[in-house]
Amino acid sequence: MAPSGPIDKDRFEGLPEQSDEETVALLLTLRNFGLMDHRLMAAFESLPRRFFLNAGYTSDHALAPERVAPIPCGQLQTAPAVIARVINALELKDHHKVLEIGTGSGYQTALLSRLCKHVSTVERFRTLHDEAEQRFLSLKIDNITVRHDDGESGWMQKGGYDRIVFNVAMSKLPRILNDQIKDTGRIVMPLLSREPEARLLLYVRDGQGYKTTEIGDARFLKISHGIATAL
Repeated sequence: MAPSGPIDKDRFEGLPEQSDEETVALLLTLRNFGLMDHRLMAAFESLPRRFFLNAGYTSDHALAPERVAPIPCGQLQTAPAVIARVINALELKDHHKVLEIGTGSGYQTALLSRLCKHVSTVERFRTLHDEAEQRFLSLKIDNITVRHDDGESGWMQKGGYDRIVFNVAMSKLPRILNDQIKDTGRIVMPLLSREPEARLLLYVRDGQGYKTTEIGDARFLKISHGIATAL
């Protein structure tokens, strides 16, 4: 089952505190978007964003809820305001299995893990994969499985997902996901318009097709094919 309650900070001495200003700014941003779910707010409060960023990327400006933040390998950590909209659209339940394409820093992954049964996450950059995995181990989060691979085709072996979320922009929804998402399952994917701008789309599986709803615009990098040969 997903962890419940706040993280026991005694388990990881290096976990930084989230300042009162950061917490207030984040919660106000969530409320401004109409996101009042107490489980979602508790997840954000318990996981300081700065823990998932490398040194030098944790200025007050960089930590603003509406801003993306740079991470290694030329990638971006999605803004918390966008992550909140994505997670809200997923309508996660405690028993859900989630597939995440693009682990990145592991910030969104950790948030998802607190709201569902298990997260399978795929990352093409070895550096990001290893750093995220170490963060999860440090926090003793045990309901995340990380894979270093090309996530464009999902993760068939783990299949039968209730929810799938993309952290990279695609030109269209991959058909192969039809064999991995359950009926009535939900997929949130940025549809590339003009990089780095993308339209966030919610797909709800309905038999052999999908009902599609647009849930906003956000900054996402375009998906890269294959496993990174370096980094």
